[in-house]
Amino acid sequence: GLFIGLQRLLARVPGSRVVDAPPLPGANWTPPADLPPTYLWYTYEQDTSSGSMDESDSRRLMYGYGFSYARRLPPRLMASVEERSSVIDDIHRHAFDAVVFGKVGPAQGCEPLPYFDEVQQAGYPAQRIAMIYGGDFGLQFGN
Repeated sequence: GLFIGLQRLLARVPGSRVVDAPPLPGANWTPPADLPPTYLWYTYEQDTSSGSMDESDSRRLMYGYGFSYARRLPPRLMASVEERSSVIDDIHRHAFDAVVFGKVGPAQGCEPLPYFDEVQQAGYPAQRIAMIYGGDFGLQFGN
């Protein structure tokens, strides 16, 4: 959804990049070792020459087998390892024009935002921060 749309839109704007954050230390889940080191590995077309995971095996790791959202972006749009590893320094240098936090899943709406403390410490103005919750699960309220 949003990530794919931002990638496609900004790919047409010279000098623009979308850099997804690297997996956090101690994360409950990280991308498999034979896949790109990004939580959004499934959005990129698979490089079949690299000998990476079989497509049917990687689809099993995707919600709904990736129907409608998997393999939509060319690999050239993927952030490099260097770009991902310098996210914290880049936040503090104000290298980003905007910071977008995206959340999905049944529990993520209540979990702390990764790198939010760094964004606050760096002094990004509220107008350059977006928080988007795109989960399929609503908040449950008792009657």
